[in-house]
Amino acid sequence: MHPKSPYTVYQDFKKLAKDCPRFAPFVDIDSNVDFQNPAAVRELAKSFLLRDFGLDVELPEDRLCPMIPNRLDYVLWIQDLVDSSNSDLTSELNTSTPVTGLDVGTGASCVYPLLACSLRPSWRFIATDIDHDSLQSASGNVARNELKLRDRIRLHESAINGPLFPLDELGIECINFTMCNPPFYSSVDNLLAHAALKSLPPSSACTGTLTEMVYVPNGELGFAKRMLQESLILRTRIQWYTTLFGNLSSVLAFIAELKAVPDLMASGNWAVTDMVQGATKRWAVAWSFGDRRPAAEVAVSKAFALKGCSPPLKPELEFSVARQCGVVEEEVAGLLGELELIGMKRGNGEFYGEVKGNVWSRAARRAMAKGVMDTRADGEVQLGFLITVSSSKGGITTVNVRWKRGQDGVLFERFCGMVKRKIQLEK
Repeated sequence: MHPKSPYTVYQDFKKLAKDCPRFAPFVDIDSNVDFQNPAAVRELAKSFLLRDFGLDVELPEDRLCPMIPNRLDYVLWIQDLVDSSNSDLTSELNTSTPVTGLDVGTGASCVYPLLACSLRPSWRFIATDIDHDSLQSASGNVARNELKLRDRIRLHESAINGPLFPLDELGIECINFTMCNPPFYSSVDNLLAHAALKSLPPSSACTGTLTEMVYVPNGELGFAKRMLQESLILRTRIQWYTTLFGNLSSVLAFIAELKAVPDLMASGNWAVTDMVQGATKRWAVAWSFGDRRPAAEVAVSKAFALKGCSPPLKPELEFSVARQCGVVEEEVAGLLGELELIGMKRGNGEFYGEVKGNVWSRAARRAMAKGVMDTRADGEVQLGFLITVSSSKGGITTVNVRWKRGQDGVLFERFCGMVKRKIQLEK
């Protein structure tokens, strides 16, 4: 579970019932809730949304009921994805920067846009669905929270065979990200067979429609592959394409699809994570055709089951030196001062710089010394990096080199090697 989630700690249902009296009839004397009761599950979701996010929603009895901790984890991961790939220095991170997302298949609850916009007042959403009745319900939830949302969620009814990312229909040139919880099953028979194979009853009641739960062909994997095909056309008009998965085999197969795209395999600019809440596991994958890179903790999963799914090159290098932090900071500043940078920022032990190529090679240094290097600041950025210098115990200083921008992994590796050699080995 995401460390920012309020659900990482024990949830006292009796206390929740006091805060939200409509939930009280569903809590027994031992503070338990019957998760096989659809009404109890709906009221729990509504109570979480009201108490923790100030959102007043209605959830139809004949549509999927969102599990709020699970949905929140996906939103928080996307926050991290956007934040870590959109700022240069950590100190420059500005959560009030306008961000626009698109929720494919928002459902009757409209839960993802509601959660995201309640957490970030500068975020806006386009929420699409092919189910007219679900959109009517979603519209009611948006209207019910208008004072909080301030017209930041736009609903759009998509055609069944229309684009999943209808930017042209909406008259929008580009957005920051997409998100989707795709239909899980590949057919009605697959849905029924899956239910019959379960040796234990499901942990919570399911009230979804076929539109929400079935996609032909190939269920969630087929839906994700359709999103990938559309992303090959839109490319950088959307910074991050993301999707949720409920089946590990779908994740493994989809990562193989990403690796089959030459541009993505060359850049390795994708991210994968796992989300665990009790016995429930979900996975999310993001990919980008842009040159902005997410942080390692966002892009690289430590889960053994996802071994081989993370990007081929870890987007950071960390090493230690036995010198005082202030001394190492000046050494880093001196090293970067010898390079032909497009630009550099410094603050609070951080150095952000951009280069047009390998400017640390002997040939580049000779050219710089002769004054024949291209010093124009408008050259195309091939590599953006962030070097962070911080103190550790016992006079040890930690140096972290992070890949922030670019699509050439070899260039980043060479830069890391040069920095480590100069700072760690030659001093």
